[in-house]
Amino acid sequence: MPGPCLDPESIVDLFHREARHVTGGVPTIWIGVRQFLDREPRQVRLSPIRAMYVGGAAVPQTMIEAFEKPTA
Repeated sequence: MPGPCLDPESIVDLFHREARHVTGGVPTIWIGVRQFLDREPRQVRLSPIRAMYVGGAAVPQTMIEAFEKPTA
C-alpha cells in the first residue's frame, strides 16, 4: 500500500524496492506510471510484476499494449 504517495515516481520506487509480483490500481495511476517510465529511462524494471489488476474504469487497449512492452 503506497499510502499518500500516489505520484508515479513514488509508485515505481515502491515496486522496485518491494519486488512485488501482483499489483492493482485504477487506469489513471497506471497511465501516470507508464508516462513516468517513458520519460525517465532509468534502470528500474517492473519485470517482477506478473499480474496487474485494474479497476474503476475500462482499460484502454493502448495502455495494455504499453505495459506489454519492456521498460528501460
